[in-house]
Amino acid sequence: MTKQVLSTFKIIKNKVLDFDIDESWVDWAIEMIEAGYESINLYELASITRPYNQFELRYLTDKVLTDLEINYKDKEIAIRNYACFIISKYIDRPDNYLKTLLELKSIYVDLDYEKEYCDFYLL
Repeated sequence: MTKQVLSTFKIIKNKVLDFDIDESWVDWAIEMIEAGYESINLYELASITRPYNQFELRYLTDKVLTDLEINYKDKEIAIRNYACFIISKYIDRPDNYLKTLLELKSIYVDLDYEKEYCDFYLL
């Protein structure tokens, strides 16, 4: 039986924003395996070490997400899911409000100042 891996929200956000693939992807792959997910490509991603070849890793991560049937093609939905995730994760933890707002502010900047996230930026 597999369980939900919450870091998937951030991984998908990073994918749709076309960020470089780094050790967070390897850590995520290991978490997914530990949660019970299986895929040859997932195992390959979990075993990747530095230096990272971005061209090969972009292809590999596409295959991993396809194998796991994780939809990442809709950028707007992926970003909104991540924003909802971090807000709900920290809503009852005032000590993390600043961290959450800074993350939402960075999404606003990464999306070239998309109006939907402007209020978080202005806070």
